[in-house]
Amino acid sequence: MKNLKLLFTSIFILAIYPIYAQQTKTDSVLSFSLKEAQDYGEKNAYKNTNADVDINIAKKKVSQITALGFPQINASVKYQNYIDIPTQLMPDFLTPAVEGVLVGHGLITPAEMTGSSGGKFPIQFGSKHNFTADITASQLIFDGSYIVGLQAAKAFVELSSNSYTKSVYEVKESVAQAYYLVLVAQENKSILDSTLINLDKILNDTKKYLENGFIEETDVDQLRILVSTITNKLNMVDRQIEIAFNLLKFQMGIDLSRQIVLTDKLNDMIIQSVSENLVSKEFDYKKHIDYKLLQTTETLSMLNLKKDKFGYLPSMSCFITTSRNAQRSEFDFFKKDKDWYKTTIFGIGLSLPIWDSGIKHFKIQQDNLELEKTRTLQKQLQQALELDVQNSRSTLKTYTDQYQSDLNNMQLAKKIYNKTIIKYNEGISTSLELTQTYNQYLTSQGTYFGTVLELLKSKSNLNKALNNY
Repeated sequence: MKNLKLLFTSIFILAIYPIYAQQTKTDSVLSFSLKEAQDYGEKNAYKNTNADVDINIAKKKVSQITALGFPQINASVKYQNYIDIPTQLMPDFLTPAVEGVLVGHGLITPAEMTGSSGGKFPIQFGSKHNFTADITASQLIFDGSYIVGLQAAKAFVELSSNSYTKSVYEVKESVAQAYYLVLVAQENKSILDSTLINLDKILNDTKKYLENGFIEETDVDQLRILVSTITNKLNMVDRQIEIAFNLLKFQMGIDLSRQIVLTDKLNDMIIQSVSENLVSKEFDYKKHIDYKLLQTTETLSMLNLKKDKFGYLPSMSCFITTSRNAQRSEFDFFKKDKDWYKTTIFGIGLSLPIWDSGIKHFKIQQDNLELEKTRTLQKQLQQALELDVQNSRSTLKTYTDQYQSDLNNMQLAKKIYNKTIIKYNEGISTSLELTQTYNQYLTSQGTYFGTVLELLKSKSNLNKALNNY
């Protein structure tokens, strides 16, 4: 019975192990469409992570500045040990007083009084051990800089938030560019692979013809050169794919050792780029993230100007301090029967600026000039954004037209190459002609893929110019 149970257990383990192993292998591979890759990059890219931290820093800055307007409480404790008690020189007022008492009691006569010598004698004041403990509470009542500081801190949060948004857009564009690069390289490899398989077959057949004496050795050598060229080209494309994948993983924030698979197809991306009507899409520069960033910068410049103007206003604060102190000849501060002396102070402070030799005046003039510069930059940025959109539209249209032309050329070159293969197999064409037609096909193929990559990149650049994310 035990042997039967062991047999069933072993069969069960052997049955599920391939499934478990396959699942473990599958779990280690991440697959992404373009949108999924961009969404992943938005959450995990190193650049976005730091931008998100900047937002939290800005929020903490607001809390810090806000706390300045709340009561501030501080306590201090101080112990002093006078190794040598301070000495003061006092006028000789004791001798006349003592002699007066002696005369009054008849112990000496007035004639025997010496009087004050006019000199001074040393005397020590204070105690050897001194201990003071105090606590102070202060409250800001009015300060113009504090009010403006709160407004500036909130504007800084908005600036950090817009910077994060800009970072997200840049990551999405970088991910898209890297994604396109992988797709183009993979498609190029696919075509080269199929071509190499066909040429290997032709080469093997040609070797047999050579063995039977039907062709010359030059035809075989010519084909060997062609196969070697394609093999080297494939090796180069393999390295390009590896580099492109690593770039994509870096932009997404994925460990370079992880394996990823792209689910979108190149042809679908091309059709989308050609059919998507971005060329006529409306553009509002005021909604562009770069313009919003500059608007926030203008707000901060205005608040800086306001802060310096508020420097002419007075500031007011109040405080209350209570303290306990003890002065002892011996270190006995922890004895309960000893006295501690209490002091409590309440005060209000008013600071009124009167004259600073023009420091605030010149600072305000600088602030006005900085604000003028920012507004000039706004006008410049408006023109730059509109120009970028126009150029990006034109570039996309150019590569859209060129794509169709290069696609037709590649298809014609492939058609000529395929016909040459048929002729070669029938003995009508030579290996030299086959090589020439393939090189023509290879050139048109390279031109086509270069145009496809530029088409996809120009579409991505137009999305960025239009703030279309």
